[in-house]
Amino acid sequence: MGSEGKPLKFTHRNPDGKTFRVPIERLGEFRILQVGGSIAIYGDMVNLLGRYEAALTVGEAEVYANRK
Repeated sequence: MGSEGKPLKFTHRNPDGKTFRVPIERLGEFRILQVGGSIAIYGDMVNLLGRYEAALTVGEAEVYANRK
């Protein structure tokens, strides 16, 4: 939960209803690093995504979301 008791959320659903975006002002801290031929993003948004993925698969999350 965020500081105001709201769920931590970076994304907004796009008008098509299928894709998402992250407004840059919501990213918090982030950095992009290149090591050899690999480019990676680190920071608040990536850490939150990692926590979600460690807890649920996308399929499990969709089943849970559709129960509401």
